[in-house]
Amino acid sequence: MRKSLDISVNQGSSVSLVSKMSLRRFVIAVALLAGMAMDAVAQAPVDPGPRPIGTFGFTSGNRKIPGSATVFDLQQPHDPSLNGAGGPLNSSNLQAAMWFSALGIFGTVATVNGTATGSGPVTSITGLGPAFNGESCLQCHAFPTIGGSSPPSNPQFRAATNLGGRNTIPSFLSPTGPVREARFINAVPAFGEAAAVPAGAVAPLFVIAGRSDAPPGCTINQPDFPTQIAANNVSFRIPIPLYGEGYVENVPDAVLQANLANEINLSAHPPSGVMPTPGILGSFNTNPNDNTISRFGWKAQNKSLLLFAAEAYNVEMGVTNDLFPNERSTGIDCIPNTTPEDVMPLLNNIPAATLTSNPGTNEISSEVSTDIQNFLVFMRINAAPGQCAFNSGVVSSTGQAQCLSLTSTTGTNANTAAAVASIQDGKALFGSIVPAPTAPNTGIGCVLCHTDSLTTGPSSFGSLNNATFHPYSDFALHNMGSGLSDGITQGAAGPSQFRTAPLWGIGQRLFFLHDGRTSDLNAAIQAHCTGTGSTSEACNAVKNYNSLKVSQQQDILNFLRSL
Repeated sequence: MRKSLDISVNQGSSVSLVSKMSLRRFVIAVALLAGMAMDAVAQAPVDPGPRPIGTFGFTSGNRKIPGSATVFDLQQPHDPSLNGAGGPLNSSNLQAAMWFSALGIFGTVATVNGTATGSGPVTSITGLGPAFNGESCLQCHAFPTIGGSSPPSNPQFRAATNLGGRNTIPSFLSPTGPVREARFINAVPAFGEAAAVPAGAVAPLFVIAGRSDAPPGCTINQPDFPTQIAANNVSFRIPIPLYGEGYVENVPDAVLQANLANEINLSAHPPSGVMPTPGILGSFNTNPNDNTISRFGWKAQNKSLLLFAAEAYNVEMGVTNDLFPNERSTGIDCIPNTTPEDVMPLLNNIPAATLTSNPGTNEISSEVSTDIQNFLVFMRINAAPGQCAFNSGVVSSTGQAQCLSLTSTTGTNANTAAAVASIQDGKALFGSIVPAPTAPNTGIGCVLCHTDSLTTGPSSFGSLNNATFHPYSDFALHNMGSGLSDGITQGAAGPSQFRTAPLWGIGQRLFFLHDGRTSDLNAAIQAHCTGTGSTSEACNAVKNYNSLKVSQQQDILNFLRSL
């Protein structure tokens, strides 16, 4: 049974980080709330910082996630009336069992030959490498909860030397994050036993040479990152949070197309009384075979969650699978396994003990499915973040992260009236594309890309069936100008075009933008329009933001940290 989660990320760092965040947020919140009326004195808005993640584990029946008590807060928020990321969409039915079973695979470490050694997991997935960026899905999708984004302690440093690996840490990685993948903008020929990297493709960070589980004679080497960095030929990406992906998957194309058309119309013909935000255009990346909208990845380059999972398994971990059955590396001496390494098993090859174990649970179907199918299930029914007050904290008696809904204004840990007012004012300034009694309020224009509300189509999963959700994204491509251009073309997405990043869960994110260049929300907003004469579609919204009073800018930051 592959049920041992990779829980090494964040060990020894998450608790101290939470305490620092709590103190920082308390000091900032007191200062902000005391000075909201003193705009003439204030010089710039201050990002309140991420809300704490808590340290209280999540238990389902008798199956507690190993290590969660010190690493992950698996269900946020804890207000039962609110949806919460880091858990199943529905905790009371079969979906919960499916989610937990799939999570067991999502968190399992991969080794070259599937043999667990040293301080590694009890069991392991077969097929790491020969070149890779990480050893498990959970290593990179870990913060603030399981399925999130980059954690505060970069697990790639452990992966580089685990089991005797001799990898050099590239200069663009830091022990405190973010987790990064690297792409070469221009093609790079083979380097020693390192494979050639086509233009725009992922250049693997590490190789298995030197590891105790690598085959004898494996001498594959890393790409020559110093030379490519000096040539400005490296572009970076950070992990995308995997929250609420089932909602995103199930939005009909017609809904997305109508929403984008509405955004473009509101940009050209803004409602009366709001700041005009001309120049919003947008388009969709599409699947070349059936011409339907693709919606996963930084440039919406992947059509489906299964394709998204399979590509990442092969590109990020080097595990071949039914959708990507061939190794990317040319180091033939470093390829010990038959391919695909993750392949649909035949029932007559599955031990009888596996088929008869744990009757009445969903763990059997987890075992007879491929790894990428488990990843699909995990993402499809992984819950979405709920909105909490930006000044929500941690309950000291339990260590449990507290998510205060905007209506929680009584009790020991209640929201202050000033905090709620600030969030509501920030939401109004951000804008809402949902029609008010008279007309939509497009605010300063942010909502013209970061759509606040969408509705899914019919689904066999009850929680996803005709469900309204709040991703703060239109999942369309928008031109972000030269300041954010990464030099990479993927499908219909050019170098300066990116899928609108969903903002739900941003209240606890540590790193922003596609390359994780900043941890400050105000800086991330400014980066949406950089460079003289920028062609970014966001420039007018940024100009509107900069024209606001500092107290109003602060309201927007407080609102964003409530998501």
